[in-house]
Amino acid sequence: MTITAPETAIRERLIALIEAEFEAESLEVRSDRLNESLAQDKHLGAVFPSQAAEDNRNGLVMDTTVVVQLFRRWDNELDPNQTVDPGDIEKWAERLRRAVRADIDAIPGDAHLWYYRVLKIDYNPDPSGNITRLQATVLADAQNSALVETTG
Repeated sequence: MTITAPETAIRERLIALIEAEFEAESLEVRSDRLNESLAQDKHLGAVFPSQAAEDNRNGLVMDTTVVVQLFRRWDNELDPNQTVDPGDIEKWAERLRRAVRADIDAIPGDAHLWYYRVLKIDYNPDPSGNITRLQATVLADAQNSALVETTG
């Protein structure tokens, strides 16, 4: 029997979704947390698990939280007068939210994933102090395979 953790299912689904949505930007997506110093040469993304817990209603649902990082390329030249329009990363955030909403209808509702949504987006400064990146917290609901026999 092959075992797939809910964390793996949502992480892989988000990576595929992000790669498709940001294909034109040649966004490289990793399955790990990005170091804050990265993205000097190219746009980068990452998806990694943050938390998994049984839903406190009855334990049959596993709430899995993953983090999506999207880093636009940033300029390593430290100039206190440099300005970067945060509108570019805000557009990326909206594209991510819309892609997730569109994908929700396509979820097959199998044992691994029933539903997921973007809970919040934080806009973090790059090392030069400009807002060129976002960190989205995504919550996914899946069957708690520790309590219910599942396959796959």
